[in-house]
Parts: sequence; structure tokens; C-alpha cells
Amino acid sequence: MRDPKAEARRWLAAAREELVWARHAAAGGFHAPACFHAQQGAEKAVKAVHYLHGARVVIGHNVRALIESLEPRVSFLDALVDAGRELDLFYIPTRYPNGLDSGTPGEAFSASQSDRAIEHIMAIVEAATQVVEPPVKPSPGENAAGGPASADPGQAPADEMTPSEEKTAEEKIAEEKQKPGVVE
Repeated sequence: MRDPKAEARRWLAAAREELVWARHAAAGGFHAPACFHAQQGAEKAVKAVHYLHGARVVIGHNVRALIESLEPRVSFLDALVDAGRELDLFYIPTRYPNGLDSGTPGEAFSASQSDRAIEHIMAIVEAATQVVEPPVKPSPGENAAGGPASADPGQAPADEMTPSEEKTAEEKIAEEKQKPGVVE
């Protein structure tokens, strides 16, 4: 059996690759594939957490069900069940015409749908990252980089962020939207 942490990191890396593909597809106006890659990335991110928790095989493509079946529960992901529900709608009809009443996937999906799907995958990947690659907490007398703590206890070292400088998930998402190739 693979090392659970290594396997989780491998799946999380694959989830991040899907996010890149979703952004590229959306930037090119290919909204159905963007939505599909967002669903795939969210699925892989949640599977990363399952592997971290020791799962040997994780079967299924339903993001909501994957989140709900996590043991132990992960509050970061529980909060994103509705995002998973939305992404689950993109698994079949973004690829197959018979998943739609009429037309083709390329005709059926819009920029606003791919934008929302990308927001969802970003949030789910971020939540999974917090579980799989949690921030390292410094031990007493060290800063986050492992160096000596600041001599002045009221002042954070230059390489540490104070709580007011830390970014919220919403700020990170807004920053991601500003990157080249991200469609508003």
C-alpha cells in the first residue's frame, strides 16, 4: 500500500492540474470542458483527503457523496457540499449530447457557469489543501520558517504574516481571478 500522505499529495496535485485545464478552457470560450475539468478537480481533491485518511481505493464521481462519506468528517469540506452538488451536474452533460435534451455540450454551457464552477473547484482544492498540506505551526521560539522568533514579542518577524495580513478564502479567490487566462 502506498504512503497515505504521498498518495493524498499526488491526488491533490492532479486536482490542481484540473483547475489549470478548467481555467484554460474557460479562457478559450470552451465552457463545457471548463465545467467538466472543474468537476474532475473537485472530485480528485476530495479523493486526496480520503487517501490521506487511509482509504485504499476510492470509487465514485459524485463530489457531494465523496464529501459526505469522509470519516472523520472535515468541516472545511462539509461547508462546500452545495458546491459539490453544483459540480456534480457537470459530470455527464458537459461531455455527451445524450446528457442534454437538445443541442451539444458546447451550446449548453455558458461563461457564467464555467466561472462559478472554477470558483467551486478553487474553494474545494483550498479546503483539501488545508487538510492534506496543513500550514506548519512554529514551535515555541521559532517563526513559521523555522528561524528564531522576533526579539520583540509584539512584532511579527518580516517573514511572518500578522492575522490582519492573512488572506481569507474570498481574497484568494479574487486574486486567482486576476491571473492571466481567468475569465470574469
